[in-house]
This record gives sequence, structure tokens and C-alpha cells, in this order.
Amino acid sequence: MGQREGHRPAVVRRWCVAVLGAVVALGMGACTSPGGGEPTAGCTDQSRSAGEPGDAEPLLILGSANLSPTVVYADGAVVIPTAQVADSGDAAGFLRAPMMMPGYDGEQPGGYEGGWLSECELAIVTDLADDLFTDDVDFGSPQVTDMGSTDVTYEDRSYSIYAFSRVDPDEFGGLTGAQERAREDLAELWDVVEQSTEQTGERDIDRLFLTFYAALDDASAVDWPLATPISELSRSSCVSIDEPDQVEAMLERLEGGDDLLIDGEWRLAVVAAAPGLPDCEDQ
Repeated sequence: MGQREGHRPAVVRRWCVAVLGAVVALGMGACTSPGGGEPTAGCTDQSRSAGEPGDAEPLLILGSANLSPTVVYADGAVVIPTAQVADSGDAAGFLRAPMMMPGYDGEQPGGYEGGWLSECELAIVTDLADDLFTDDVDFGSPQVTDMGSTDVTYEDRSYSIYAFSRVDPDEFGGLTGAQERAREDLAELWDVVEQSTEQTGERDIDRLFLTFYAALDDASAVDWPLATPISELSRSSCVSIDEPDQVEAMLERLEGGDDLLIDGEWRLAVVAAAPGLPDCEDQ
């Protein structure tokens, strides 16, 4: 995935500190600090040490955990939404739907492309995140109405960023210079993750999140594929489905292309769950 046009040059930071000791000990040139351009350009060692997505704990979650996030795991494994891989020019992965229609903005249930970062690339991503997600980081709240918020989690810190745009972080007014820079740095971090990831193929969907934005009665559903009535499920804001027969039944129903609800599809979002993230009831 190529570097986005018009993106500002990356600032040289402490990119190689985390792996420098190992490089010196082994007498190998795995990582060098570039003088500008793409942050990971100096990473020459592309050997894989990451496991499969979900083997290690999530380290960085870019996007809502119960919708369709990009996830970096502690060992360097990565998952990227397939919609983002297929449509990289639009830098998907953030919600811009009006607040009164907050359903998933994409093809349901979506899915994930697996991949991994080398140790050097993971060190760069971690360093960028450490620099950004400080105690005093402030993403501000632009002067615009009816926009969605983008959730981001790094280690044990979580943020809900109103009206965030990866394509143009400075799109909306009402922000200070520091707030604009924080949004630009987040867009850069997101780009670095997705552009540096070595993709390994689409992941099988073995768990689904059903998010309800309103209580639904059984008459509102069309050929509901699950044994539990939609009226009972919709009493919770989100329900996780991981029984293979239920997942298969829902996937087959969605592949048919018909609506799940008589009208108002925004009241229900069905999305593939990212590996290793908690069930949506526990988030």
C-alpha cells in the first residue's frame, strides 16, 4: 500500500532504540534511522518473529474494537480490515456517519487481512505511539456537527476522537495547532502500520459481533437466521456469536444480499470480530 499523496514528511524519532542492542550484539544491520521519507525505510531485516494474529495481546487498536479496527499485537502480528486493503485510497477505518445513524460504515460483516511487522518496524510503530499517546495529548473537538467518533486504544489508554479524518486531519476548524498536530500524527501512525504490514492473506471469520442501536421486535427481521429471536438479542447493545453453526448461518444469510431488517438497517451492525479482542459484551 503506497504512501498517501500530500502526507507530510515523517519526523525522525527514536525509531531504532528498541532493537539497537540486539543488532549490535549480533553484528547485523537490521535497522537504521532514515533521514526522512517513509519511517520504516531503514528497516532491512524482514525476518518474521510474530505469531498469528491473536496469539499475543493487542497492543494498538485503531478504530472501534467492536466494529472494524486495524490491530497491532504485541508480537508484531497485524490485522487490517479487508475494506481498507481493497480501498486504500480512501483511507477507510473511521466513522463519519451522522450520530443518529451510527451503524457500521462498510460491507457487513467485512473481514480481516492478516499480516505482520518485522521487529524493526514494530519498534518504529511503538515509538511513534509512545510519542503520541502521552498524558497530555489532546485531539480536540472540531466545530462540526453530526459526525462520528473514532476510538483508539494503545496499551491501557483509550481515546474517543470526534470527527477524525485520516484523509485530511485538518479538515475541520476549531482546533489549536497542537490538536491539529496530534491528529496528523495519528493519521501518520495509522498509515505507517498499514503500509508497512506484510500481508499474509484473508482470515477466516469465526466470530461475529452483532451491535444493536435500538430495541427490535421479531416482526422487524427478515428471515432471521439465528435460533435466538432478534427481540431477545437486541436487549443487549452488543452480542458475540462464536458457535460455528450460528456463524455459518449468519454468513450465509448475509451472502444472500438481502436486508436483515424490513427497514432501518442502521439499527443493526453485523461485523467480523478481530482475533484476540474481548467479546463485545466485555468491552
